[in-house]
Amino acid sequence: MQSTDRKICKQVQAAVKQQMAALRFAQLTDGLDEYFPDTKLFVDARRYEGNTNLYDTNY
Repeated sequence: MQSTDRKICKQVQAAVKQQMAALRFAQLTDGLDEYFPDTKLFVDARRYEGNTNLYDTNY
């Protein structure tokens, strides 16, 4: 997520985190939470990890 408003970035990030937790995905420790003065943008990037049954087959 990137925005010129830090508060919006944090609100979106919190909503995404809540939805990912509902899907039983966990936030990884790496990510990006920075302000870039050249572009005047706040960037909040997160990675999540979890298991799905997308490729589970019952042969």
